[in-house]
Parts: sequence; structure tokens; C-alpha cells
Amino acid sequence: MKPYSPLLIQQAKLLRKEGYSLSEIAQSLHIAKSTASVWCRNMILSQQSKALIVHKMDLGRQKSIEIKKLKKDVLIKSIEGIAAEKLSKICFDCNTYSLMAALLYWGEGAKLNTHHVTFINSDPLMIRTFLYVFRNAFSIKEEKFRIVLHLHEYHDEEKMKAYWSEITNIPPLQFSKTYIKPHTGKTKREDYKGCISIRYYDYKIALAINTLYNKIPEKLGVW
Repeated sequence: MKPYSPLLIQQAKLLRKEGYSLSEIAQSLHIAKSTASVWCRNMILSQQSKALIVHKMDLGRQKSIEIKKLKKDVLIKSIEGIAAEKLSKICFDCNTYSLMAALLYWGEGAKLNTHHVTFINSDPLMIRTFLYVFRNAFSIKEEKFRIVLHLHEYHDEEKMKAYWSEITNIPPLQFSKTYIKPHTGKTKREDYKGCISIRYYDYKIALAINTLYNKIPEKLGVW
């Protein structure tokens, strides 16, 4: 391989003194970054040169972060579009709501009890979604709902009852005795609203939702 000229090496060192990064030197002189590193590794740089190099490195990192964020935003928008298109093709009728209720119940319901429906979660959006599809899937009598809150001693029980009553659209009068969970005191989540157990007392509906999610794997041929 033809050796590099001393002039090229000198140019690289001059650029380094001016605060150029190794990548910039390599690009400017059309050499490998590793070559620029070898040529410049024993150089003693002024504080000004060092500060300029560090500043450029910071700018490069910031630019990299911005590019990654932009790519992520584009990806998210693309996936959101695909999700919206898929959802637009679904006919949301009683059958669809029944399947959604069964699948959610399969994940978060009390599956050992088939005498009543019990759905437990601490995520308000999950609770709202389940109740929405549940109410649209079956002929519901609102007075059959009961709520049990699972709270820590640091919770304000009355405030939590009001909060979950608004989320579920179930009046506080249908809330049973609150279960107070032991709290170690090590951590306290300010945004944690406790856990809620929704119970609906109807044997036929409980049997229907349990049977439905049990039949799904059979229908898919995975069981």
C-alpha cells in the first residue's frame, strides 16, 4: 500500500489542533478514521482545542438523539396509521364486544369462579374498556354490580370511592367494604389509586364469558 505523504499527516494534525473531530478529519482528507486516530493520538492539544472537540462531540450526540427521536416519531405515526386502518375494518357489534370482553376477562378476570363475573385491575383505562365492552356484550342490570376497593392505609377511602365511581359509572352505594392492604412504607406511589375488583352477580353471564374464552383456543386450533 502506498504510504501517506507527510503533508497529509501534517494537515490532519493541523485540523486536530483546530478542534476537528477524528470523523471530520477522516472525511475531509478521505482517510480512515482509525488512520486519523493513529496520526493524532500523541498530540498535545490546547484547552481551547479540547473544549472545541468536546463541544462538537456534544453537538453530535444531540444530533444523534434528535435523529433517533425523529425516526421513532415516524415509526409511531406509521404504526398508528396501520392500527387505525385495522380498527376501521372491524364491525363493532354484540359479537365483537363479547369476544373483547372474554379476552380481557381471560387476562384479568377471576377464572376459578364461574358463579359471578369478577374483574380486577388498577388501570382506569383497562377498567373503563372492560366495562364498556361488557355492558355492550350482555344484557346488564346495573344494580347487580358490586365494587371492592383494595387500598393502602395512606389512601383517602372516600376520595377513592368517588374516583372509581366516576370511572365505572357505578354509584358508591354499590361499593362493598374496602380491603386495606398492608403497606411496608418503603414506597408510596402518589398517582396510585388502588386496585378495584368489579363483581357482577349473574350465573348465566359468568358461565357465558368463561365458556367463550375457553372456546377461543379450540376455534383457533391451538388446543
